[in-house]
Amino acid sequence: NGLEGYLYSLKNNVEEKLEDKIEEDDKDTVLTAVQDAMDWLEDNQEADKEDFEAKQKEVEKLVNPIMSKLYQSGGGSPDDDEDYEDDDEDDHDEL
Repeated sequence: NGLEGYLYSLKNNVEEKLEDKIEEDDKDTVLTAVQDAMDWLEDNQEADKEDFEAKQKEVEKLVNPIMSKLYQSGGGSPDDDEDYEDDDEDDHDEL
């Protein structure tokens, strides 16, 4: 499901792509949020779509400020994280 993919993407970004750029406290916060949500997923496999979406929003609320801070400081590229799409590609004037 979407939540599971989101969690694996976060984990991959923090453990591999951003490993040298993320502060240890922030890394722990993200990985703890991911693990808690994975545990929830395992215990709630029969949950409905709204529950999965609510859990993802809960994780995003914790993680998005950290990831935004990293990307704003040049910490990495959000290419794998669909919540950080490049919305300014249409902002360029045509020549």
